[in-house]
Amino acid sequence: KGKRKKGSPLLIALICMAVVALAAAACIFGKGETGKPVLDVTAQNNFNNGGIFAYDENRLYFVAPYEGKEAETCLYSTDYDGNDKKKLSDNKKIHKVRVLDGKLLYMTFDKDNDVNTVGMMNPDGSEDTTIVTTADEITAFDKDGDEILYLTNDVLHSCSLQGDHDTIIVSDIESFIN
Repeated sequence: KGKRKKGSPLLIALICMAVVALAAAACIFGKGETGKPVLDVTAQNNFNNGGIFAYDENRLYFVAPYEGKEAETCLYSTDYDGNDKKKLSDNKKIHKVRVLDGKLLYMTFDKDNDVNTVGMMNPDGSEDTTIVTTADEITAFDKDGDEILYLTNDVLHSCSLQGDHDTIIVSDIESFIN
């Protein structure tokens, strides 16, 4: 009897990567009923990058040490050439940022007072507003229309952009994707 050759692991890996790439392209470039893209690629990339770096069509937004002090960070933006660096917030407690629907969403943690927040501001740093304040650790957050979704202690919450109508959506979950 003849022996059957097994596929090369490299070939199998390349085929798997091609399938994943095609599936991702279908999601990203798929069209809804209105003919508009189903998924905002920029928002999705910002969501997946860990939150210390975000971007939109015009600028990069990042959390970095303030004036070389490693323990203190601030929120900055710069153009794509790395010029025109601007400090958007003096809040040294900001540690995650996202760009969604033309707004910057950010998360802070004040370890001295055990206070976690989710806030929102314009891309130029104006109209900085705190939306959520809690003693529980916020492990994930996202914007959904005119609501904020956030996860604390395996409990998914929803509240309005004004910070009211805080509601528990579901318990006993470790993460969520909006």
